[in-house]
Amino acid sequence: MSIAAANALLKTLEEPSPKTLIVLLTTDENALPDTIISRCQVVRFYQVPTKEIYAALIAKGATRVAALEMARLSFGSPGRALDLLASQEKLKFFQSERVRFWKLLSDSLAERLASLANLFNSKDDHMEARDKLIDILQIWQTLWRDILSSRQGAGELVANISEEVEIKKQAKRYSGAQIAGVIKKIENSAALLRQNVNPKLIIENLILSFY
Repeated sequence: MSIAAANALLKTLEEPSPKTLIVLLTTDENALPDTIISRCQVVRFYQVPTKEIYAALIAKGATRVAALEMARLSFGSPGRALDLLASQEKLKFFQSERVRFWKLLSDSLAERLASLANLFNSKDDHMEARDKLIDILQIWQTLWRDILSSRQGAGELVANISEEVEIKKQAKRYSGAQIAGVIKKIENSAALLRQNVNPKLIIENLILSFY
């Protein structure tokens, strides 16, 4: 929400019509103007423990191995875990992007750029396309976090369990500082994608940090 849009919303928040309940959702409270926050009752939704999500997935028929991986990949979001369980399309998307990720770490720069070409086939810059890129960045981020966990000897925190062999292999290639730096760049890239910045430039600049 832009500042202008937030200011336009203020009057509605200050003088809502009778029997009106307005719910505002954000993943970053700091991105909202203080004038908006001061007129709202803040309700925080915390992450659901992995073991609870795991139990729910088992109850819905997932195998123990699949349930554990999906529960860890949900990062406390039951909805994300259920989406992975219910949608073969989303699961295949996740798996295909993991394959792309490993290639980005092993290919030459020219091959990396070629493997990303299909992400920018459309000349239209729709928010839907940006949302897909943000989803891909989140997948890459989970893998980098797993590499960092493995690097630090915290293998029990690895979310992508089925990729553990490759994760251990890559953990030997990078220092903790390098991995942390890439994770931060992914966060910054996702933030830029939410703004009016060229997506192709953002992603290509990001993969230069994949060494």
